Amino acid sequence: MKPNTSFRRTACLVLFVALAFGPRLAAAQAPSVAHAADTPLTVMTYNLKFASASPPHAWPTRRPLMREVILQVAPDVFGTQEGLYEQLKDMAADLPEYDWIGLGRNGGSRDEFMAVFFRKSRLEPLAFDHWI
Repeated sequence: MKPNTSFRRTACLVLFVALAFGPRLAAAQAPSVAHAADTPLTVMTYNLKFASASPPHAWPTRRPLMREVILQVAPDVFGTQEGLYEQLKDMAADLPEYDWIGLGRNGGSRDEFMAVFFRKSRLEPLAFDHWI
């Protein structure tokens, strides 16, 4: 069986970003580092799938559902798979408490993304990179 490289890449990117955010979380969130260490970090991944306009899996139909799932889980950081730039812009508009980092597979805003969204009130990226 062929390994799911997209999932592995996203999982590695989410882990890398979570580790990069970690020190900032400890320093910025709480008056004491001990308290910050006790605060759980909620992490998830979400496969956005192609932004089709055609049913049965049309993006306009899936978009509000995606928003509701993310709001219910309320992750501090979440990775996305297979998202196109327009989908990521939609998510940013629907989830204003989050910001995101990432690049398209072919650089810039081209092709699919493995973007990472993070709760702005809790996390701040210190550094990130993108491997293809």
